Amino acid sequence: MNGHDMMMYSRYHQHHRTPLALIVIVLTLVSMIGQALPSDDIVDADPNPETLDRLWPKPKSATGCDAPFVNVSGVVLTSAGTNSATVIAAFERMSNFTFGAGVESSSGEALQMDVVVADSSDSLALDTDESYQLVIDAPVVQIKANTMYGAMYGLETLSQLIKSQDNLGFSKGQREVVSSCRIDDAPRFKHRGLMLDSARNFLEVSDIKRTIDALAMNKMNVLHWHLIDSQSFPFESTTWPELYTNGRYREGASYSVEDVQEIVSHGKERGVRIIPEFDVPGHAYKGWNQLADYYGEREITVCGAYQPWQDACVEPPCGQLDPSNNFTYTVLEGLFNDIVAAFPDEYIHLGADEVNVNCWNMSESIRDYMGEQGYPLTREGYFEGLWNEFNRKEMEIVKSHGRKSIQWNDILKDGLDVNPEYTILQVWLSREDLLDTVEAGFQTILSNHEAWYLDCGAGNFITFGASWCDPFKTWRVMYENEPLATIPDESLHSLVLGGEACLWGEQTGPSSLDQTIWPRTSAVGERLWSAAETNDYVEAYGRLQWMTQRMIERGINANMIGPEYCMYNPKECNNPFDDTTMMTNDTTTEDENPMALLVSANAGTSTAGTTTDTNSSNNDDSSSSSSS
Repeated sequence: MNGHDMMMYSRYHQHHRTPLALIVIVLTLVSMIGQALPSDDIVDADPNPETLDRLWPKPKSATGCDAPFVNVSGVVLTSAGTNSATVIAAFERMSNFTFGAGVESSSGEALQMDVVVADSSDSLALDTDESYQLVIDAPVVQIKANTMYGAMYGLETLSQLIKSQDNLGFSKGQREVVSSCRIDDAPRFKHRGLMLDSARNFLEVSDIKRTIDALAMNKMNVLHWHLIDSQSFPFESTTWPELYTNGRYREGASYSVEDVQEIVSHGKERGVRIIPEFDVPGHAYKGWNQLADYYGEREITVCGAYQPWQDACVEPPCGQLDPSNNFTYTVLEGLFNDIVAAFPDEYIHLGADEVNVNCWNMSESIRDYMGEQGYPLTREGYFEGLWNEFNRKEMEIVKSHGRKSIQWNDILKDGLDVNPEYTILQVWLSREDLLDTVEAGFQTILSNHEAWYLDCGAGNFITFGASWCDPFKTWRVMYENEPLATIPDESLHSLVLGGEACLWGEQTGPSSLDQTIWPRTSAVGERLWSAAETNDYVEAYGRLQWMTQRMIERGINANMIGPEYCMYNPKECNNPFDDTTMMTNDTTTEDENPMALLVSANAGTSTAGTTTDTNSSNNDDSSSSSSS
């Protein structure tokens, strides 16, 4: 099979939505339970797997959902719980996706929507209750939730239950919904997120807001925003404006106070927490390096843009903050004033990864300070002495603002003394590290690079060889990454808060953003929302294809995971071979198993059994490179 034969594509008709022409909002419940449905509106059930075959993520419980479908022409909000503007706005978005202006009309009766929210608070935090109950007794639909954010997830599920009778998508042709169904749903993990790096390649506010929209569609609730790195400091600091003006790598590649407010508000309206990452003491150069000049102080960075860079950092330009310089902490105090004002979340991500001993050891003033403090000029002295001192002083600033931190798990592996009461660790090096963090008493977020790094497999932008974390992580690899698999002691499971897919931005920009993230991150979303037993990737494949189309229709340029044909003919696309049969079955001949021929051909083996080495020479591109 040649490369041309392996290429697959699908065409989608994307509709630009205009604002909803008319939404009737009546704040008294119009009870229509018990009214007979017009016989013309009853349609046969979908011959394919019914009702729930397009929901993503899969709900916790669904009962009585095998009823016939009923034609619907729209949806009317009869009660909005506590009259929450956030819930009403979420309803309008849901209605606009399925019945709004510019969408083909549909016959039948309008659904009557009642939303009941027990708590009127709009507080959004790690422990926010996101559960909901959705009951359909057409034409009446009721959503009950303890918070407005649970209600929004119920609205998302309802929007996924409304489909085209003729399989034309989600907003075309005659729309229908199952006439009876009850869904009780809640997430398995509290923290379900995406780490997005906009420091290496700038992302517009619209790109970030669109990503938040997609997170909400997938019932994911955290955008971990990696805002700064050695290449740029694009965050506007009102205390230290020179960080901002000198830290952007080009004019316009920065975020004003108003930009950040817009992003934070957009997230909260969709139940997505925005957690900023200000990565220190490593990965610090642009912006930091010139600040001291304005205030007559000693420079607060060392080994800035050092060459050869590989002696002092993992990627250029090098740079680390100087923990021996008192002005470093003065700058941090002012900066955290700005961070707290801009980001209301209880947690601030402090980075704390990939600190390089050689960088610090190049500084005479740091070496002198090490001697004064009695820290040996060794790896342990720099980490358990100097870095530990920096981390302690930084955490004092964070706690003075009533905040807590998230940090990469390097600090535990490198021997720092950190208090689990105020710090969540994020595991990135290996899933095996998860056990060490919870056994040390830390609440933990999983982002192991073996499965949940979205940028792996794209090559290395410096050596032009392989990326350090090859191979590319398919949606199936991400889907099968079970967070609790390495923790045998169930009493420790509650310390695992959830996880994040991570997109480091060295080789991703606005033009490739959506395709790189989606729908692979959707697979992470279901792993973190749905029950552990929801782990059949074959069953998930069809639902994920529909989720992909749904995102595309809503303006997310998600990548395809298979032919569109397979969405409409799922039984014809099922894999008849398990992995063992495909790869190692010694009893099946190539004539009996056509997949064996494909595997052997890809391995460079001819049908006559003669092996051809297609890559006999050394290939530098296959070697691994350092992590970023």
